[in-house]
Amino acid sequence: KQGCGFKGVGLSVAIVAVILGAVFTTLWIKEKNDFENMTQVVGTVVAAGIQAFVCDTKQCTGAGADRHCTDHFYACYSASWNVTFTLPGDNMTTISTNITEEDRFQDQETAQLHSSEYSVGTKYEIWFNKANPLIARWISPVPLLFLVLMIVAWTCVVGGIISAIYGHREEKRKTETFVYEEIPHFTQ
Repeated sequence: KQGCGFKGVGLSVAIVAVILGAVFTTLWIKEKNDFENMTQVVGTVVAAGIQAFVCDTKQCTGAGADRHCTDHFYACYSASWNVTFTLPGDNMTTISTNITEEDRFQDQETAQLHSSEYSVGTKYEIWFNKANPLIARWISPVPLLFLVLMIVAWTCVVGGIISAIYGHREEKRKTETFVYEEIPHFTQ
C-alpha cells in the first residue's frame, strides 16, 4: 500500500498555489493601478453612518450527483463616511464623496460601531483617483505587499510541479523490476 508521497503533495501544493497566485495577481494589478492613479489629500468627514447591501451565501447539502445548492440572500451592512476635500492645485473645486468599508456585517450595530472609527468634523488623509475623484479610500494603495505574495505563490507552483515530477520519477523507479539471470558456476 502506497501513500500519496511527493507526487500527491506536489500536485496539491501546485493547485492551491495556482489559486492563490491568481488571487494575488488580480489584487496586485488592482493595487498597482490604484497606486499609479491615486493621490493623497486631507479630507474632512462630514457624516458617518451605515450602508445596506444584499449579501448572499450558498448553502449546499449532499455530495456528488446528490449535491444541491441554494442561495441564501440577507441584508448586510457596512460602515460608510461622507468626506469632502479640495482638489490639489484647485482651491475652487471641493469634492464630496462616500467611502464605504469593504467588510460586510449581518447586524447594523456592528457596522455602526465601525463607522465611529472616523469622527465627523475631523480631518484625515485619504487617497482619491485623479481621473475620477469620486473614487476614494482611507488606506494608501500597497502594491508591493501583493507583489511579494504573488511571487511566493507562483514560486510554490513551480516547486509543487517539480515535487510532483520528482515524486512520479521516484514512484516509477521503485516499481520497476529487474530480472537477474544466474550464471551457472562450473567446477573442474
